[in-house]
Amino acid sequence: MVFIISAIWWYKSPGYDSVIAALTSLSAFIALFFISDSDDKGNKMNQRSGNNSTLYQSSGPMNIR
Repeated sequence: MVFIISAIWWYKSPGYDSVIAALTSLSAFIALFFISDSDDKGNKMNQRSGNNSTLYQSSGPMNIR
């Protein structure tokens, strides 16, 4: 949406500022396809313990009584 608006601005009023706005918004739009969220891969937890021990693993706050 921002690229379309800046492209119209560039068409109506050619200049450095409108060109920079159009190129910046286009590059940000293209960059969105190459950036991945770390949440998509999922969180993996791993624990080890010694003999006669108890493990508690949680993905949030936890109270042990």
